[in-house]
Amino acid sequence: MSCEHVAANAAEFTLGLLDGPARAGVVDHLAQCAACRRLIEAEAAQLDQLLTAGPMLEPPTGFEGRVLERIAQEPQPVEPQLVPVRSRAAVAAPTTMGYITAARRPARPWVRRVAALAAAVVL
Repeated sequence: MSCEHVAANAAEFTLGLLDGPARAGVVDHLAQCAACRRLIEAEAAQLDQLLTAGPMLEPPTGFEGRVLERIAQEPQPVEPQLVPVRSRAAVAAPTTMGYITAARRPARPWVRRVAALAAAVVL
């Protein structure tokens, strides 16, 4: 592994996002390269600063329970349905005996709100 490869993957390594072989290659390289160790230390320091930059807020009491309860109340996805193919454009697509599979999932508008709230809590 080269210094350039370590530099290109420094953020992913610091965040723990590299898979096993890539991580092992970086670790082996860091054992031999002081310059790359300093780079990873600098990345880790920046990550620590980012994590502590925002206010440390706890979610309100009962928040987790309310979210889990609301998720449990959402309707479960329905099984895929076979829909008759009527147009020539649809027939050109792969079909099964003149039918295509159309999975219908209920709308879940709360997903974006939960994701945004989770991001706000992390920041």
